[in-house]
Amino acid sequence: MTIEELKQHKNKLTHHQLIGLKYFEDFEKKIPRSEIKEVENIMKKVISDLDTEFTVTICGSYRRGKSESGDIDALVTHTSLRASKDHKKQGELLFNKIINALQVLITETISKGNTKFMGVCRLSPEHSSRRLDIRLIAHEQYYCAVLYFTGSDVFNKEMRAHALEKGFTLNEYSLRPIGMTGVPGEPIDLTSEEDIFDYIDYPYKKPEERNL
Repeated sequence: MTIEELKQHKNKLTHHQLIGLKYFEDFEKKIPRSEIKEVENIMKKVISDLDTEFTVTICGSYRRGKSESGDIDALVTHTSLRASKDHKKQGELLFNKIINALQVLITETISKGNTKFMGVCRLSPEHSSRRLDIRLIAHEQYYCAVLYFTGSDVFNKEMRAHALEKGFTLNEYSLRPIGMTGVPGEPIDLTSEEDIFDYIDYPYKKPEERNL
């Protein structure tokens, strides 16, 4: 019934639950914007040192300009990484390199797949431990992913509804035109987040204007 009771019955908890319990107090604290900025700078430096063709974006409320956030949500892509199955192995290799290089920040791994990492990071012993999620995104899907994971949820819903009115389907992976049959066509080649707004004829909103 309480956190203290959980601490007395750790043998009943899963790996995920044990980490949640271990860092419960830290995870309850909001993360100041200045701290996320430091994490962002380190991530960009470390990942750029691996290969300058990587791009890193911290999304969520941080990208929307909020003064504090609940966790750190990072998206990474590489110019050579495509969504085809042929590149699945390449994505896994790239992602392993990224996570290994980021051990300077990462203190715990909650779960790790071929392109998704959930864990814990900490800037220094003087800082609190923070939740960190990292996703490796295919290059052609990156701008839709950045839009989606920036939010807010309400803003995303409004954009998707507007896209449908204009004859497109929009999600975290792609923007597709809907043909006469109602079946979505091939994904549109996007070169920026602004392209998405242009295609669906929706006035561009800066990230900090998306806090609906």
